[in-house]
Amino acid sequence: MKDATLANWAYAEQLKAEGYTGRAALYEKFTNNKGRLNYTIEKNGTVFICINNAAQEITADQLKWLKGELEKTKSARHVFVLSHYPIDPSFGNMVPEDKGAVETRKLLAEYKVAGYLFGHRHGYGYRVIDGIPHIMSQDLAWGDTLSYLVYHVFPDRFVVGWKPLVREAFATPVYERVVFPEPRFRK
Repeated sequence: MKDATLANWAYAEQLKAEGYTGRAALYEKFTNNKGRLNYTIEKNGTVFICINNAAQEITADQLKWLKGELEKTKSARHVFVLSHYPIDPSFGNMVPEDKGAVETRKLLAEYKVAGYLFGHRHGYGYRVIDGIPHIMSQDLAWGDTLSYLVYHVFPDRFVVGWKPLVREAFATPVYERVVFPEPRFRK
């Protein structure tokens, strides 16, 4: 039997030879997103802005990029910002206040994004902060309660459905639905 570790190192060397290095090498190669860990996707009038805060910070360059992307979305029906870490202290273990969290929250409120979607904490929860829903997704791979979220986007609102895959002693609901009004259409 071949040593899988040696094969992994050989593949890592191949990636390196092709110019893919660092923690995101596999992501960059297989998504054809070399050097683009922050990106924007538009689908049917809904914009998803993905910002990489895996280092538990949002840099000045990322804030500038985010503001530029948000500026382009003024006519979009819905705008969601997605990232890994929370940016508000109420969720804990977050991007620190002095590492871009405060500035990011201000931008989300200024541009009235529909929601800030994140994970990291391996729990489900949500809070409305400065008029913007911050929605924490659980996960499918770790912890006692595995779950996923389903988003239904309507012209004036979006609905988040939380669906646990395992119910602990029937204390967990079969399904939870939360309705958030679209901030851009609120008076």
